[in-house]
Amino acid sequence: MNKGVDPSATVLDIMKEQMVQVCKEFLFSKPKTWRHFGLQLVFFLSGLTFIFALFLMTWSILFRLRMRKTKGKRREYPALEKGAYDVVIVGAGPAGSTCAYYLAKAGRNVLLLEKKKFPRDKFCGDAVCTQALDIMDDMIAAPSEGAPAEGESVLDCIMREGKGHPASNGGLVSPSGFSYIGSSAENLVPENADKNVKRLDRAPVIAIKRIHMDEKLAKAAEYAGAHLVEERSVENAVFDNVKKVWRVNTVKEDGSKEEETYTGRIVVCADGAPSRLAMKLGLVSSPPQGICSRAFVEGKTHNFGADGLVFYPRDLLPGYCAVFRHPNDELNFCTYIIPGNPKVTNDDLTRLHHDIMTKDPFVSRAIGPNAVVERMKAGSLRLGGISKSYAEQLVVIGDAAGQIDPLTGEGIHHAMVAGKMASETLIEAFSYPDFSEQFLKNYHKSWYSAFGWDFAMSMKLAIVLYKFPIILDAATKALEAKGDEFLAEWAKVMTGQRPKTYFFRPDVSLVMTWELIKLVITAPFRR
Repeated sequence: MNKGVDPSATVLDIMKEQMVQVCKEFLFSKPKTWRHFGLQLVFFLSGLTFIFALFLMTWSILFRLRMRKTKGKRREYPALEKGAYDVVIVGAGPAGSTCAYYLAKAGRNVLLLEKKKFPRDKFCGDAVCTQALDIMDDMIAAPSEGAPAEGESVLDCIMREGKGHPASNGGLVSPSGFSYIGSSAENLVPENADKNVKRLDRAPVIAIKRIHMDEKLAKAAEYAGAHLVEERSVENAVFDNVKKVWRVNTVKEDGSKEEETYTGRIVVCADGAPSRLAMKLGLVSSPPQGICSRAFVEGKTHNFGADGLVFYPRDLLPGYCAVFRHPNDELNFCTYIIPGNPKVTNDDLTRLHHDIMTKDPFVSRAIGPNAVVERMKAGSLRLGGISKSYAEQLVVIGDAAGQIDPLTGEGIHHAMVAGKMASETLIEAFSYPDFSEQFLKNYHKSWYSAFGWDFAMSMKLAIVLYKFPIILDAATKALEAKGDEFLAEWAKVMTGQRPKTYFFRPDVSLVMTWELIKLVITAPFRR
């Protein structure tokens, strides 16, 4: 009998102990050959992969449990008084109008309040991404001159009137000046599509001026049955705990300052990034964190040749600037200040906007020396989502809820998706009825599980890109190496069709890592 072996142990126990001993010596001993080292490395990486997969699986299960919807309960509410609305929506931007449209289509009595009179402008990059385009394609537009008799979608109406320009080709310029311009539209396939489904026949982004888009959406909501009231500024909203309704106090914005109060069972705050109403009601407690500029460039006065191009000036990171082509060869030049750079504040916007346009070697070349540029305008950005977008008989949607990506500054598609989600939650709430805070939390769970969770990754990536601009250089070199198909996947991530975790897929991260290694090695020779 071998020394150290338990006399009572079975043959199986002895073999198991010997196997463990051999594995320990093989895995943890100093490698004697390259083959030995390779096998150790394979075992080590396999173990890490297993642990990471186990972590992801556990996180996914816990996340799904946390996002599980609450079932509604039938609750008693006093009858609505005459002239009251089921839902009062404050703000007729993309989020508010989308929510109003689907509620009205479901037969709810909806009031849609807008501070200005349409057509009215809104300052942003005007880049409308795929998810928003899908909703606009689903919404029926109000009848207009030249429209087909059977009706048309909001998107078809905008394109028929020549008010949208597809960004079929575009790309980016990295902090060090590496660039790639290609066609992402030709390589985009709809998500969850069958292998035989043809590629998309439209671009992932269409440039549409907000002065056109917002009016079309609001009028579509009105055509669906919502009551649209323009030039009404909301001063406050007071909850009547006895009759279980909101009293929304407004002032006429036409100079008369005429006051009027509207009553509704539910209030939806969709009044933009500053969100005066949500702040008064306590769901928003801080000012918007970011800001963006906009300046239109007159057609035929510039040198720009692509449909859309994103520039990453080193001093602006993690912010960026972009140029998008509109119909009639007009351009939208915009600059985004994103939190993460301690050397840049929102107060620097005007200086950076003009300096980049005139002094940045890549932007100034694209704009040209003879460009006719309008005076810069600016809009605030509430980024990353608020922690609570619901309360008793109240929800907050769109920019007011901070549903803007902290990495890209894109918010139109998130706003419209959230507006539709809010309408679905409210339609279900009326079926019980149950307008409690517990049930309306389902709306928050819907948008958070759809895209809100990705905002945390965006915030982290924004900090990383500020500290390590070379990553953007490597990404651009990867685009050069892999071509338009890789650009199409990049476009999906940057337009919200895929989460930022896509960058960690092996087929993506390995390409970018290889380009990063080459840049680091060749850096001394490029100086």
